Amino acid sequence: MFRPALQIVAVLLSWMTATTALADPQYFHKTFAGRIGDRYAFTMNLKNVDGRLTGSYRHAGKRNDIYLSGEIDPSGTFTMNEFGSAGQRTGTFTGKVASDTLDGNWASARGDRRLPVDAHQTSEIIIGSKREILTQAIGTYALDSVSGVGCPSGVWESWRDKGRWKSNFSVVEDGHGEVSDVSLTRGDLHRLNSMTVTLDTSLATRLSVDGKVLLSIPYRDAGMQYEISQPHNAGIEYEISQPHNAGIEYEISQPLNSVMEDHLKTLSPATTVYNEHLYLLARDAIDFAPAMSGNYLSNDVGVVTVSYAVVGKTFDIYLRDDNGCSGTVFSFRRKGR
Repeated sequence: MFRPALQIVAVLLSWMTATTALADPQYFHKTFAGRIGDRYAFTMNLKNVDGRLTGSYRHAGKRNDIYLSGEIDPSGTFTMNEFGSAGQRTGTFTGKVASDTLDGNWASARGDRRLPVDAHQTSEIIIGSKREILTQAIGTYALDSVSGVGCPSGVWESWRDKGRWKSNFSVVEDGHGEVSDVSLTRGDLHRLNSMTVTLDTSLATRLSVDGKVLLSIPYRDAGMQYEISQPHNAGIEYEISQPHNAGIEYEISQPLNSVMEDHLKTLSPATTVYNEHLYLLARDAIDFAPAMSGNYLSNDVGVVTVSYAVVGKTFDIYLRDDNGCSGTVFSFRRKGR
């Protein structure tokens, strides 16, 4: 099955904005239930990371989610747009999140309809300490998927489907993806099946390929293993000005090599949890990249980050090129789940 290429682009671009701190300066991830007007009941999943809102909501009795993207200030006052399945803006929410309530208004895209919104919090994701997170994550993780993007519009993906690997490549043009299957060699399949991440009882993390340990990260109570010692700016400028819509609108208006450099400036030895990812390592000496390479990975790699997704419960190894335009995520899921 092919998952939308632009959704992969959105995820990878969002991972280029990590910063520091165990608890985000401005962060919440809550679910709400409420009504728009007196007729339209809904449930909503909403995340705030440093003032940027993302999420979705669904009307009662409907199957499809409506995606949300917007901004919120420290007082809780927000504005967020909603987007249909084709990426078009269909309405705007304005209001305030205070404690366990969300109140405000909804307006149609044309502004000819306006309805009050009233919702209450039904649950919230709370991030524990680093030791608590990793203690619950002890185990062996098998590679589950490989997703990547390359400038200006290439997307590649490999994933397990009923125990077998599938792989494809797509080019996105005018909001549409043209997909081609990729033939994986026996060597590719062997390498994919042999990749594991192990978190042992000492809370040390190891990446292995074909039985060989390529990367070992010892546990430390605070911060991450930070080994960035050189600038990663290839001087190649890519500028993307059109929206990238996977239900959420993204506008990239600066050269992407600057995006990469800015991202590295936000990482530091003190970085721990950001946007529900526990960061374990950032490194610019990628001597093990060839051992992970195949028809599913660009060979141009400059930086690696290793993180654990607290909510998704996956280990993610992200290989990026020096200009910040291309990147590939290897996602590992615990065996038996």
